[in-house]
This record gives sequence, C-alpha cells and structure tokens, in this order.
Amino acid sequence: MDVLIIGDGPYARSVIDLIHQIGTHNVIGTVPVETHATSVMEITVVGHLDRFEDVLVRMDARQVLVAIEDVGTRMNVTQRIARMVPEMEFVSVVHPSAVLGSAVSVGSGTVIMAGTHIDAGTTIGDHNLIAANACIGAESVLGNFVSIGPGASLGHGCHVGSGSAIGSNAALVNKIIIGTHCVVGPCAAVIENVPDLHVAVGTPARTTRTRLVGERYP
Repeated sequence: MDVLIIGDGPYARSVIDLIHQIGTHNVIGTVPVETHATSVMEITVVGHLDRFEDVLVRMDARQVLVAIEDVGTRMNVTQRIARMVPEMEFVSVVHPSAVLGSAVSVGSGTVIMAGTHIDAGTTIGDHNLIAANACIGAESVLGNFVSIGPGASLGHGCHVGSGSAIGSNAALVNKIIIGTHCVVGPCAAVIENVPDLHVAVGTPARTTRTRLVGERYP
C-alpha cells in the first residue's frame, strides 16, 4: 500500500527506514514541514503542506504517516491534515523486533521502534512515538500524541496524558499518572504524579515550571 510521509527531520528518516525494513508499505513521497529539502532518504519531496490536497490528488494517496518528533508540531500538523481531508487514513508501523503482549491496543498513526517491550493489556493512543528500547508495563494507558523516549521505562498501570513527552531513559514507578501536555525530562525518576501542563526533571523528579499546550521542549 502506498503511503506519504509527512516530515523531513531525523525522525522522518527513521520512519522511512523502518517502513523499508518491514515492507508493508511503499513510500511514494515526502512532504516537508520545517525545511526546504528536495528529498528525504532518497524519497522525493512531492509538495508542501499548504497545498496538501493538491498533493493527494496528484499522487493518488490515501494513506499518510506524520513523522514529526516534536509532540506539539505533530499534533498541529495531524489535526490540520484531518481537517483538510477528513477521510484520510493514518497508518501505524511496528518494528519487527518490538515485543507486544496480549491484548495490547495500538492506535492509528503510531510508530513503535526497535527493541520496545509493551506488556499485556496496555492501550497506546493515536499518533504516538514509542522510541527504541522503551519498556511500558502492563495495563498502562497512553493518550494521543504521546512520545516515549529511547530507553524510557514505565511501570505497570501508568497513565500518560495526551500531548505529553517522556524523555530518554526516564523511569516511572508503578501507577504513576502523567497529566496532559507534560514533559518528563531525560533520566528523570518519577515517583509522584505530574499534573497537567508541567515539566518534571531530576531524580527524584520535581516539577519545575508550567508549560503551554503545544510548546516545544526544550
């Protein structure tokens, strides 16, 4: 099945490489968001987001994957596409080395990278990025537009609200609740819940400031 990749940064390159490895889709083009690139991983740029409907008609594309690492930008671009083309299908891809337990649910537009472990009964929302070697404990819940960094570890029964990002090698003890649009810094050790719209860093993690919806971090 043909798919368009939306994005042009390192994450987009990783997604294209993953799709090539699993062979379930054929990448027919890329649509840059933040640069004026002419190609990404030797995949031709076929247009720009401000003329996206024209690109879809010209390429006869019915499936896309938004490969943008920053959570806020990924959310804004995805919602913009959904408004322009309500019938658009957002595809998900899972690296073949990822281990998913029984009754794990994965939403649309989500990417799960190499070496991840997601235990039984976990719910993964739409348009999430689960980076390499992350571990998510049983019966956890991730909202939409969540990013889990490389090597991050979530205990069982954790809940990460929509629009939140967990930094690389961060660790959450069992049953931690991370609110919506939060950031947990790299290598943080989270032993207490983090309220909506907060940044938490350190070991043990402490909230350091509030943040805006869609704010880039750092």
